Amino acid sequence: MQALEAEVKRLTLKLREKERSEGEFRRKILEYAAEIKVWKKKYEMQKLAATVEISEVKGNEEEISDIMEQLNNAAEKLTRLDAVKDLKLLQSEMETALKEISK
Repeated sequence: MQALEAEVKRLTLKLREKERSEGEFRRKILEYAAEIKVWKKKYEMQKLAATVEISEVKGNEEEISDIMEQLNNAAEKLTRLDAVKDLKLLQSEMETALKEISK
């Protein structure tokens, strides 16, 4: 009888460990799915990005230089904004994954 109780206890512990492992695998899968969505969205946004080509005209060098500087500043701001959007999207996907895990 004691051997049977010990075997039941051992099997119960093994079952709990497998359930914990399964939960961990499910969590990782949801995390990876969230990352995939973020990278896919980022890839799609890059495909939509337009390339602007500027050719300098002789004369008005100061004005052209000022415009080029403004464009560079705008490009830097857009890059930072894009990074913030990526982080927000990743955060949203991670929150969704955590809600799925909690169910």
